[in-house]
Amino acid sequence: MRKRIDNSKIVCYYILTEMQGGDTVNPTEFKIAQIRVGVSKEDLAKELCINPTTVYRKINGESDFTLSELKVLKKVLKLSNEDVDRIFFGDTLTETQEVPYTAEN
Repeated sequence: MRKRIDNSKIVCYYILTEMQGGDTVNPTEFKIAQIRVGVSKEDLAKELCINPTTVYRKINGESDFTLSELKVLKKVLKLSNEDVDRIFFGDTLTETQEVPYTAEN
């Protein structure tokens, strides 16, 4: 869906991404990323400052990772932006588009 915001001098168009229900984490892709860098769930828990059981629940979609946790995971698991999209948002993002933006003075 396209929306328009007009604040006298600034016109901004943005695309709202359609969301589907379901788990946000792809557990298989997550495990592949873990194995690739040799990091255990316990290691991740220490990096995230949370309980290993909580890590397990988040990987299995029972709870969501926070933005700050995703940033830590991206660094620890050496993930690209595309990896993050595939692992954490692959089941929920159905449409992505570039966002046109213009600013008028």
